[in-house]
Amino acid sequence: MNSSNTIKNVLLVIFLSTNIFRATSSCSGTRKYTARITNSLPRDSAPLHYHCSSDLDFGTKVIREGQTAELELCVSPIVEYSAFFCRLWWGSKHKTFEIFNSKNSDECKSHVCSWSVMGDGIYYQDGPSGKLSKKYDWDSNAM
Repeated sequence: MNSSNTIKNVLLVIFLSTNIFRATSSCSGTRKYTARITNSLPRDSAPLHYHCSSDLDFGTKVIREGQTAELELCVSPIVEYSAFFCRLWWGSKHKTFEIFNSKNSDECKSHVCSWSVMGDGIYYQDGPSGKLSKKYDWDSNAM
């Protein structure tokens, strides 16, 4: 085996290893963050649906009134930039946004990014203070 093939094989093993680790629940060999999405919509309203993805697809799920969904986000230390996006929809309203960005990971206190979904939009919750700040309005045009 020549040195060119050896280098290719080593790079392939590194690539496969980081992607396998990202797909496991342990986040082994990566930095782990948790994204929380809380359904704070009005009582007895339509269910909140979400679909989150990056290079992995977390699938489409529902968050019932008052419930919180948690996503485990595994960020490889050898990848310079990782972003995770979510699409939320509630009745005729919807919004697609970046739920996590590794370049802004300092915003996620204790590696937890908390979002609260309300009737007038989507709020980010600061970890230590618990203060909510509105980040996004709903879009209500056709999807």
